[in-house]
Amino acid sequence: MVAALGRRFHVFDSPSSDRRPRSLSATNDWGQPLWLPVIGRRVIGGDGWFHVLVPERPNGSTGWLSAGNVSTSTVGDRIIVRLAEHRLILHEGRRSTKRYGVAIGKPTTPTTPGRFFVWARVGYQDRRGPYGNFALGLSGFSEVITDWPGGGRMAIHGTSDPSLAGLDVSNGCIRVYNPLMARLIDVPMGTMVVIQP
Repeated sequence: MVAALGRRFHVFDSPSSDRRPRSLSATNDWGQPLWLPVIGRRVIGGDGWFHVLVPERPNGSTGWLSAGNVSTSTVGDRIIVRLAEHRLILHEGRRSTKRYGVAIGKPTTPTTPGRFFVWARVGYQDRRGPYGNFALGLSGFSEVITDWPGGGRMAIHGTSDPSLAGLDVSNGCIRVYNPLMARLIDVPMGTMVVIQP
């Protein structure tokens, strides 16, 4: 994964593009540095390029970054959410280490499947509040909600109600019982999150 060396990412439509890049903030709404997952690499004329996921609509948006403008790091973690099973699985390296039953979106506000990443990590003092004790904000968005703060961005977040696991009750987010969500607090920024139907 990669982070910007400056205050903005300069995102190109293709490697070595002659077109002017679009600009993307290098931090999220909480001022946390963004780490973008690398999904491909290319060297053109001696210059390195990274193909990355970007946290923009439409879901699945990608772009190219010049290797000279970013720093790199490696994350072995990955989260898989299986909607049909109401199951979240954390993979640390090659091992599946945690499996939790979760609540997902109701039929009118379904959880959007796709390939996303951890865009924010936010703790909350009110554990009985709507986001529980902690939230992993995702790079992806609801396909039906656009008028919420953040434009309908999805999250994996806590809940104080353990009876919700296995139900379709949320507005598109993935709800995890607070004591289990606490075990996901160390999931790094940029971690890939794959939501499967």
